[in-house]
Amino acid sequence: MNNDKPENNTHHLLELYNLAMTKLNQEGDGVWARFNILIALNITIGAGYLYALKELSTSKLLGFALIIIALVGGFVAIVTYRTLAKLWLWHEHWKEKVRELENHFPKNDGWIGLLGKNKKPTTLNKKPIMFTGTQPIIMAFIISWKIALIIGILYFLECFPDKKVS
Repeated sequence: MNNDKPENNTHHLLELYNLAMTKLNQEGDGVWARFNILIALNITIGAGYLYALKELSTSKLLGFALIIIALVGGFVAIVTYRTLAKLWLWHEHWKEKVRELENHFPKNDGWIGLLGKNKKPTTLNKKPIMFTGTQPIIMAFIISWKIALIIGILYFLECFPDKKVS
């Protein structure tokens, strides 16, 4: 049996392509699953911040609680940003691998690639940047936590009058 037959090479190429597309889909699903979990965590911490703002009556205590919650929220938002940026890099990596495989298919068989030509090669060593739809949302959380931290500091420094205790 000769392994150099074009049909055999195409069969192996299809198997590799199928594996790469499966991995690409898994990476994409993983990104969105983690995005949903991390956004829910950010929103939950935000709800805790708003609850503390509503329920605590002493300015110093309120300020301290708001500072701690804002720091935790900011940390979670930064971790979310970094995690999703790295996951998107892996997704782009597998897109590039699929494109490379598409370029090896015989052109005379009527093969049409699903992803097209890769215009910008990606590398996994590149620093995370805002190149996805998820990153601006996370940046909004980071900015919100900075504002929340400033509000907490102002409460701690007693720049606002005490809340009336009912």
